[in-house]
This record gives sequence, structure tokens and C-alpha cells, in this order.
Amino acid sequence: MTAVAPPVCATPSHLFEQAKANFARNTAAMDCAMELPALDFMYGRDGSLTAKRDGAWLGGCSVPRRAAELMLRSLVVRGNLACLAMPTHAHQVAVCVERIDRGTGLVVLLDDQQRRAEFLACADFADAIDAGRAFFVVGMDELRELFARFPGLPVPQQFVRVSAASGEACDAIMRAAQGLFSEIAREQQDRLARVHRAAHASQRSQTLAVLAPLQFRLWNDAGFALASLIPGTVINPEDPRESAVAHVAEVAAARRALVSVDVARADRPELAQAGQPWIAWITQARVPAFVTTSPQDGLVLCDDSLRPTALRAGWPAKRIAIAPAPSGEANLVLMRESIGARDGASTIQLPPNQRPRERDRIALILDLPDLAPPDAVKDFSSWRLVWEAIEQELTENPTKLGSEAAKYLDRVLTRQGIADKNLPRPLFIERLIVPAFAIGVARLLVRENVPVALHGSGWDRVAGLTEFARGPVVTRDAFNDALSDAAAVVDVFVTHPVHPVHTCGRTVIRTGGATALRIVQDARFALTASPPAAPPAGTLASAIDTLLG
Repeated sequence: MTAVAPPVCATPSHLFEQAKANFARNTAAMDCAMELPALDFMYGRDGSLTAKRDGAWLGGCSVPRRAAELMLRSLVVRGNLACLAMPTHAHQVAVCVERIDRGTGLVVLLDDQQRRAEFLACADFADAIDAGRAFFVVGMDELRELFARFPGLPVPQQFVRVSAASGEACDAIMRAAQGLFSEIAREQQDRLARVHRAAHASQRSQTLAVLAPLQFRLWNDAGFALASLIPGTVINPEDPRESAVAHVAEVAAARRALVSVDVARADRPELAQAGQPWIAWITQARVPAFVTTSPQDGLVLCDDSLRPTALRAGWPAKRIAIAPAPSGEANLVLMRESIGARDGASTIQLPPNQRPRERDRIALILDLPDLAPPDAVKDFSSWRLVWEAIEQELTENPTKLGSEAAKYLDRVLTRQGIADKNLPRPLFIERLIVPAFAIGVARLLVRENVPVALHGSGWDRVAGLTEFARGPVVTRDAFNDALSDAAAVVDVFVTHPVHPVHTCGRTVIRTGGATALRIVQDARFALTASPPAAPPAGTLASAIDTLLG
């Protein structure tokens, strides 16, 4: 935890202008009119903007940011909404917003209008307010009005209380809020019950309800794609203002059908009426079960290889459609055939007219976790031995993995003479085997002088690869930039037989089960291959229309 150094220009006028700017942005985001409080604004001893009133620090603390980080260091919030009761300083709210999930909102419950104005001056919450991640309310009347204004807001699942907020006043406002939350929860249950009692198709519009999470996640952005490709009323379950179950069900019930990504009726039956069609677009290897009482439901698979899984899950063949995604693997096959490449060849020389363009790179896009053994592993010497053996082997020789991570782990356990049924296999596979394999593949390509670009967090910590690290990919623009400079993308996702890497519009280099020579050959071929052809426009929309009849 590092204190923020106050700017050199920390004059009274500069401090006032900063507070004024915060206040203006926050009140504009809240769409309300308030007066900027008359305070002596200054920087606290930790560099955070605060103020003094009558000679005393706001909240009684000269290091509000540092104190908030200490008080909230173990914060864990469940659900889409929490209630922060009676914080004593704006930076407690700021730290809380930073530490909760991006799809989680925070109701900041206060009992004093003046304190709210002070908070809005000392920190910039405008982006969080705009995104529905921060709500500042004073008293029970405003709290009730908040839920009337946003009928899609769920009831908070927990209170957050900082240690500085103590005393009878805090206890009293939490008891009052709890009573109000219980009342609102009953109202939402009644709304949901009314939806499921009134299943009348004639009252629905012909538009679709599109249930699509819109936050960007690396290699998991199908919700945004669905919302972009399918016209309809978009419901973003990661926006707290739209995530109440009753609200989702109400919006869906008024539309022709519900369309979702990677979730179907078997997962969330409460979200749709029994007689309403639900079409699920499946972009992952997991296929939800078919609900026999809803024969009008449908499944759109991103890859035909998922069809057997869907049939085993009970889906009738006529209720399954395929929306093929672009794949670059055919480019590699054609290139190999054109120059007669074989796994046994020692070197591959590209023709002069097929030299890689200067800006082209082979992209490996993955967030790397810290490969140090976690506490759950360090506590057991045999587990730690296995962990360290896997890390050393795969980071230097990734082809030892083979084609399946689970079987590789079995082989290592047998080799080490360990038969421990309690070993946390998912932890070893996801936190160790996959990233260690990715590091090994990257090192292999670098050793063979293949131009690479390593996108994602953590690559700057890996010995020998730091100069190829391009930094984290946390936005769609950054992801698109990474792809735009890539001639091909490496598939190191050996635990995911169907992965979005094969829909990114670039030639894909498969690595699971491949020899080192084949990986290097394919990477060199890919530098000259043309991008894969895009699927026909409207493929997904056409598949959905077909299932809806």
C-alpha cells in the first residue's frame, strides 16, 4: 500500500478547483443540484484529497485513503449489490468501489446531507455513478426512492461496515435499512410471481429480449457480441440496475423470446415464463440440459463439435442449430501442403516473397497468474513437490504436456509416487499447468526466432520474455489492437476444446499435443497466411430465426 504524493501545485486555489471539479462531475452524474460545501480543502498526510472543518480533519483522520485500505483489506462482497452503512470519509467509498467486482453496485447509506456533499467533493465517483456501481442516499425516504427509480435494482445481499462507523446511529440506520430491504424483497417476489402467472403469448411484442453480460473479459466477450449481432432489448445482468430477477423476468415476458449466451432455462428457470421460447447461444464447452416441459426452447452452438454433448444433454436434434465461427486452421493445412512440410523436416525456409511483414507477430494473449505455490499447496510438502516439478518441466519443455492436462497431471503424480485423492486438481490445472504450458510455448517460439507479442498481465515477470510483453488487455480496444498486429494467435487453452480463440478472425496455431517442430512450423507458416474468411453475415441471427420459426 503506497501513499499518494501530493502534487507540487497544492495551493489552496488548486485544491479548491480539484474539489469543485469532483463535485461538478459527481452531481452531474447523479442528475441533482447541490451546493459545494465551504471547507478548507487540503491533502491528507497520505496524499489523498480531504478537508478540515473547524480545524478538525474530516472523518477524524489525516490519512483517510491509507486507513480505508487497511479497514477494507479483506473485503469480499456477494451478489450484485451491497450497502455501505455510514462511512466517515469519501475515500472509504472509493476503496470499496475499487475492490468490489465490476458488476457489483454499492449503496452508500448516510444520515446527513452535508456529509454526502463532502464526499462528492473529496473524490471523483462519476464513472461509478454512471455505471450503476455507486449510489449515494441519505435516509430511508431516499433509499426507498432509489428502488422506485431503478426497479431492476436487486436487494443488497450484505452490509459493509467500516470500523470507523460505530455507535447507535449506525446501528439504527442499519436496522431501518434491513426492514426496508425485507419489504422490497417481498415486493420483488410478488412481481416475479405475477410474471409467471400471466403467460400470455398474445401480449408479447415481436422483439427479442437479449440477456447479455456486457463487461469485457479477456477471451470471454460473447455477451457483447450477442448484443451487437441480435436486434432486441438488451438486458445486462452485470449492471446492478438491471439485475433483479423480477426485472429480468418482466422484460423478457413482454418480448417474443429470450435469447442468452451460455445460460439456458435449466440454469435459471425463474427468468422466463414456461411457455416462452428461450434460445441459448453456446460458446463454451459446457452445454446446459434440455427442459422437456419447454419444447419450444432452442440451442445455437458455436461449433458442430458440441452437437454430441448437446444430444447427450437431452436436446432434440431439431432444436439445435449451428452458427459456424471463422477458423484459421485450414490456412495452415493448405500452407503445409503447398510447400510439402513434414514434422520430420529439420528446418523450414520461407520463400522470399513470403517473408513476414515487419509489423506481423504471432500473438499469445493470456493473463498469467503468479506461479508461486499458493498457501493451499505450500502446506503440504508432497503437493509442493509436484507443483514445482510441473512448473520447471512445462516452462522449459511444453510438449511434455501432451494433449490433455488432466492426463499429464496423472503422469506427474505417478512419476512422483504420489497417490493423493485430496489433491486440488482444478487448482493445479488452471493455476499452474495452463500458464506454465503457455510460458513454455512462448519460450519455444522465442528460441526459434519467431516474432512474438505476449499480451496480458504477468508476462513482464517471466525471465527471458519481458521484452516481448505488451502489457495487460483490459478493454475491447486493447484486445482489438492486439489482434490487429497479429498474423496469427496461439491456442494454449488446452483445457477448453471449444475456445473463443478460434473465433477471433486470425489464423490459429494449435499447440496441445503438437510437437515442438510442428508448433514452430505452423507459426512460421501463419506469418504468410491470409486471414480466415469470415462466416456469412447474419449466421447467428438466421439460426435464431430458424429455431423460433
